[in-house]
Amino acid sequence: MHLTGVALALTVLTAALGACARTGGGGEVEFSAEALGACDRGITPGDPVDALAQPGAWLRIESISGGKEGRYGGRFAVAGGDEPFVSQVAASPAPLTMSKATAGAIATALRADASVTVHTGTRGDARQVTFALAATDTDFAFLGRCANDLLTMPLTARLGTAAHPTLTGLVGKSATDIRAALTPRRPEPKSREVALHPGRAPEKLLASLRQGLFRLVAPAAWHGRYTVCTKLAQGWNDCVDLSDERTSAIEVGMYYDPKAPHVEVWLLDADATLSEPIALLGRVDLAALAKAAAADAKKNGVILSVSLADTPSLAAVVAYPASAAGVLKAAVTTS
Repeated sequence: MHLTGVALALTVLTAALGACARTGGGGEVEFSAEALGACDRGITPGDPVDALAQPGAWLRIESISGGKEGRYGGRFAVAGGDEPFVSQVAASPAPLTMSKATAGAIATALRADASVTVHTGTRGDARQVTFALAATDTDFAFLGRCANDLLTMPLTARLGTAAHPTLTGLVGKSATDIRAALTPRRPEPKSREVALHPGRAPEKLLASLRQGLFRLVAPAAWHGRYTVCTKLAQGWNDCVDLSDERTSAIEVGMYYDPKAPHVEVWLLDADATLSEPIALLGRVDLAALAKAAAADAKKNGVILSVSLADTPSLAAVVAYPASAAGVLKAAVTTS
């Protein structure tokens, strides 16, 4: 059983629903998430976020009655509103549509002094219950057959101690806000990588290096939303954007270290995420020319010219980074 569609089957094995169930004074039954979402068969859980992040509306249930052809009236209120309204099974506002067992779970939760809200879609003249949530000051449960296995347990495991405030805080939210609330935000990685760029790298570090040029020629097979960047032991130089479809040379400034003139050429993503390089395209040793370039103050320094072969292509290297061996041809000159 998968969690898809607005008509999500959330039912529970409970006692038959009485003619009218009201909020119990003092709590007539024990609040049990396992009982309110019991399961009588094996299931295949889906993503609980997909089950909850659906378009629709929220209603607070104060009492429930009826049961004719799965249609239930009662005393409802728009979630967040103050004034409840009475809905008869055959009257307007349209009643709720749900399974008998789901309604039974709602009645049980009300007798346990829990607050109950339902999320509804629409089908014909009735509101179709997509899921129901009951909560006390300390506990919560999704209501319906297998809801404990499909929703309550996986969301508790995912959210930990934040489960109760997070889930009860969903009431009244849109599908977009529900998904955002249940999707953990990944912290930005604290990269230790250094970008060799004024304002981003220490001035003392940049002063210890010489400046040259990185010149890249990329054939059509290497055009795409990626970047090629050079890297020293001290950090990363500016990158060439492969989405620039020029087949002529593209140049960017490059720092290099005359004392350790080894440069690596890397493929990175479109954002040049320095902490997550994709493939090493090659290593270049500038030692033969670094001394000559450093000795002539009138010269700008080293020009590292790199061309990429047609094969393997950009797509092949992204899929299989090890295939990049031999793709790079480099020449080093002085300007």
